Amino acid sequence: RAVRDRILDQNPLEDVHLPHEKAPQFYVLTPPERERFLTVAKAWPHYGPFLITLLMTGTGVGLGLAGLGALGGSGLDLLPLLGLF
Repeated sequence: RAVRDRILDQNPLEDVHLPHEKAPQFYVLTPPERERFLTVAKAWPHYGPFLITLLMTGTGVGLGLAGLGALGGSGLDLLPLLGLF
């Protein structure tokens, strides 16, 4: 707008090139991993419904566990238990 309004002769950002960002890579569970996840989730009466909801909605484990932590969950380390990561 400053160039159009003749406040500046040229756009100072004209030769600036922003780096291209790569799209984040997502890990998708394989069918056997989903079965193992469901088996473990069903064995946990308190966290099972929450974990199944994560799986069915496609919410990532990191985001889901962050949400659980925000809700007061603590000491929950699912990754080694699930054997996925």
